[in-house]
Amino acid sequence: MKDELKQEAIKRLEILKLDSKIIKDFKDNNKVYVSKVKETGTEIIFDGKIVDMIKIFEQEKTIKIYHVVIFDSQMYMLAIHKHKEEWKKEKLYLKKGWVTVVLFDTSKEGVIEFIARDVGIEVENGKIKRLVTWKTE
Repeated sequence: MKDELKQEAIKRLEILKLDSKIIKDFKDNNKVYVSKVKETGTEIIFDGKIVDMIKIFEQEKTIKIYHVVIFDSQMYMLAIHKHKEEWKKEKLYLKKGWVTVVLFDTSKEGVIEFIARDVGIEVENGKIKRLVTWKTE
């Protein structure tokens, strides 16, 4: 299942048209990059602490995280889950600019929550340019 999850993640990176280095490093080395989206532009980094956290989260759940976006002081993880019957529909949504992310929410004091949420995503020149989120309160 792990290899199937990885292959599906590669397809989604390609659908997003992220930078070829991001896709190649994921394919060859399972390297997950972080896009820090700011008003001044997007910075793409590799953060070892985030990768360590991803590994722990992936062990607890049957998912494969393929990219992380930090936006508006929240961390959004783009992930593939084990429910293959949903993959085709999810890829269609991704082509239209919508992705379900796992939101790493620390807004409550000392509590970390993982919340699935749909967000709009815009990619330009291989970088995530913008996320469109909604507050659900």
